[in-house]
Amino acid sequence: MRIDNTDRYDDRDDVRTNLIEAYDRLMAFVCKHTDDRFYLDGDQRVSVRSIIAREIVSNILMHREYASPFPAKLVIERDKMFTENANKVYFYGQISAENFTPYPKNPIIANFFSNIGRADELGSGVRNLYKYTKIYAGGEPILFEDDVFRIEVLIYEKPIKADKKPIKADKFSLTDNEKKVLEYLKEHNSISNSEARDILNLAESTTKRILADMVNKNLLSAIGERKARRYLIK
Repeated sequence: MRIDNTDRYDDRDDVRTNLIEAYDRLMAFVCKHTDDRFYLDGDQRVSVRSIIAREIVSNILMHREYASPFPAKLVIERDKMFTENANKVYFYGQISAENFTPYPKNPIIANFFSNIGRADELGSGVRNLYKYTKIYAGGEPILFEDDVFRIEVLIYEKPIKADKKPIKADKFSLTDNEKKVLEYLKEHNSISNSEARDILNLAESTTKRILADMVNKNLLSAIGERKARRYLIK
């Protein structure tokens, strides 16, 4: 959990155990640090927080590429939580509720989780995340498939401060470099720092500054950290 101490962490659980205990500890960690808000589905109270946590925890355990040394992580921040795990890639880009084809990365683990009631039918997790994240925090999740698979879920709606409203840039205010980046994104789902550097033919530091400016202008959104960071059209 990174809320007050964003450079390190406020709380941490280093999970190195079997899948059953790992599931229980990760679920307990999410429940410890997030709110369980009241919600009625028909005449039944539903724990939306627990549904969201169940989907992201079971996903990181069922679909992780265990042969990779990349450490899987679940991070809770002030307004969101996200997971990152090594991945067997079958599709590159952002996953939506309409454009995905479900397939098990680790079929034996997926069947095991299904048999003990820790997961539902294949593909239900994506649909549940899109449904219940909107109920819980008024937004949609980000699911991005690459060598590092990332799920990002809002846990609080982001307020827009009066003195820091997003800059709405129109097509007439775009620089030539920004136009090149957006033209690339019309043909691709996302762009990395290195890909942007290649198409702009600029130094790495200059390219990063341009991409950061585009995020500040509300043209792009950024997901991932450091070398795994990629940018999407807002």
